[in-house]
Formats: sequence, structure tokens, C-alpha cells
Amino acid sequence: MSRRARSDSSETKRNLLRAATAEFSTHGYEGASLRQICSKAGVTTGALYFFFENKEDLFRQVISPVTNQVLIAFSEHYQTCIKAIVPGESADGSLVDEKTSKLILDLFFENRAIITIMTDNRRNPVVEEFFGQLVNIISDGVRAMLAASGRPLVQSDEFIITWLASTEINTVVDILENDERRADADRHMLSVVRFIRCGVEGLAAA
Repeated sequence: MSRRARSDSSETKRNLLRAATAEFSTHGYEGASLRQICSKAGVTTGALYFFFENKEDLFRQVISPVTNQVLIAFSEHYQTCIKAIVPGESADGSLVDEKTSKLILDLFFENRAIITIMTDNRRNPVVEEFFGQLVNIISDGVRAMLAASGRPLVQSDEFIITWLASTEINTVVDILENDERRADADRHMLSVVRFIRCGVEGLAAA
């Protein structure tokens, strides 16, 4: 494939993703029309299926610029926390620290259209899969932090760890749905970080 052909192909895919973002924003996943997306992008349905397997794959790729970065940010957060733990001392119980929460809020506010698509389609399998991955990253991170600090896990911890992870995620979704101003989101996110930190530090001290 020539350089010009690759450039044209990349532009076609970008046009489809832009059109799909607008269509999912306006009509939701169920109401979105692939035919309308192709029409807005100025391509045939055949071109769409060249880049995307189906509607679900298209939806996944629309939200992936945000979801992938969030998963990476949380994974890196826990890797940093675990490396900083001194065995025998209490672990920093934050599920997400102030620096990571700022990074995530920056990402969310720069991609409000995609965040709205995700929150409006909260029960979509692709969105649920993302939140499930996030719960697993957070839960595994907390387990690893407790283990690195020398705190043995007991059966009751599993429920609390998963509950704390799910609570933080659901609260962040509420913040994104209700806070139009960044200052409000920053303030509420800081409260969530402090609250969750106390919960995990309580586990570490048990």
C-alpha cells in the first residue's frame, strides 16, 4: 500500500470514528444507525466493515481512547504504590491518589463527548466490560499492596476490597454525570480519594 493510500485509509477511519461519536452521543448505542454514520462520514457501509467488525467493535473503538488510558493510569498507580511499600508498615490506602485523579479528570474533561456516551450507555456490555476491568485492577492492586506490607488477607477482605473499588467507580461516574464545572469535580474527587483511603488503611491496620 502506498503512503497516499495509507493516509487516505487513516483519514477514512478517523471520519467514521468522528461520525460514530456524534451518532452515539445523539441516539445512544441502541438507537445509533450504521447507515447514518456512513452517510455522515461520506463512505459506504462496505468501508465501515473494512475497519470495524460490527457495531459493537465500532463503539468499543470510539470509547477506547479514554478507557485504555484510564486502565493504564490505574495500573501504573498501583505499580508505583507497591514499589514504595516498606514491609511491616501500613500501606498508603489510596485507590487513586491526587496526582492520578487529576490525570483522570483531565482526560475526562478533555473527552466529555465520549464520557457522556459511556455514562448514557452504562449497561452496554462494552462499558460494563471496561468497568469490570477497572474493578479488577483496583482490587488486585489493593491485594498486592496489603500483601507487600505484610498484611495477610482473610476471606472477609475480598468483599470489602471489591465493595470499595465498586464504590469509588460508581461515585466517580456520579461526579462526571453531575459536575459541569471542573472545580466542583476536583473537590468531590478529593473527598472520594480521602474516604476510600481511610477504608483501605482500615484494612491494612486490621
